[in-house]
Amino acid sequence: AFIVILSGMIRNENVRILMTNAWLIMLILLILDSAWLGYRVNVVMKREFPEKSERKGITLYAIMRGLQIRKFRIPPATVKAGGKPVTPKK
Repeated sequence: AFIVILSGMIRNENVRILMTNAWLIMLILLILDSAWLGYRVNVVMKREFPEKSERKGITLYAIMRGLQIRKFRIPPATVKAGGKPVTPKK
């Protein structure tokens, strides 16, 4: 994303058009990834919690959590990127 922002300062019109299209593609991919994550979370949560009131807000929480940079998440992740549990910091 940083390269796309920097390249927007170039005065060449072809580069600007290319970077505008790159932003559009990144935005579309972000929306598709969020929709796919939401679908997967819904499928699993419907299986685990059949009562709708028990799973209220889980999908949006998962999507927002997925959009954050893992290092800056609060509260911090309790599972490492490979799937192994992390001991919480006190």
